[in-house]
Amino acid sequence: MSKPDLISLQGEWFAAKYVEGVVGALYPMGNTADAAIAITTESTDHYTSKDGTRAKDMVLRKATGVTGSMTAEEVTKQNKNIVFSGNTNTVAESTITDTTLGTVTVGQMINLGKRNLSSVVFKSGEDTVGASTYVLDPVFGTVIFNQAPAGPVVWSGTSGPVERTSIANNLGNEYALLFKGIDTVTGDKLAVELWRVQFSPETEFALINEDFASFDLEFECLADSTKAQDAQLGPFGVVERFKIAA
Repeated sequence: MSKPDLISLQGEWFAAKYVEGVVGALYPMGNTADAAIAITTESTDHYTSKDGTRAKDMVLRKATGVTGSMTAEEVTKQNKNIVFSGNTNTVAESTITDTTLGTVTVGQMINLGKRNLSSVVFKSGEDTVGASTYVLDPVFGTVIFNQAPAGPVVWSGTSGPVERTSIANNLGNEYALLFKGIDTVTGDKLAVELWRVQFSPETEFALINEDFASFDLEFECLADSTKAQDAQLGPFGVVERFKIAA
């Protein structure tokens, strides 16, 4: 009895961003709980009218596409740009000097717009506002005054460095994807290369979790005209299976 050709895959995705038409270095997408690619087609069916059977006798394949999806479980600087369709930058430590809050209202929370604060001082005119008259959250940069200062308030302090990712302002980027996989049944290796990929901006990032967080990413492959006429490569990518050389 011959052994069945069963397969069970694990592996890791890597992405490389195109910049001005040139693909950059690959970086890991982190642990992906599941991933898949799918071939889609648009077609027109033809039915014979010669013999009374009205049977389908031809299919015209008008368009072919490749789509994919993955569930990522790690948040890195690189894949955050994909999840949020934005840009990630490090905002350096900065000194804030005499930034006005205007006239404050007792009991209302004010967002100072800076995080990880230290050495915070509030002033009303020339007078320093006593620390007993407000509740400061220096980690998230908010303050609530429980007594109203005599006049408009300004504040000074130091904000710590933060990693900042913008949301939905960097759409349409292209990536090359590489999957480094292993068939856990046979030990064979499986590589998948996708020449040109655009990720959908329609993703969801849960902000409250009862378990480990994950986020679903969907992408669409675009044709590479330089490879489209090569029968061994094709317009979208390749799947390669191989054993490790002895």
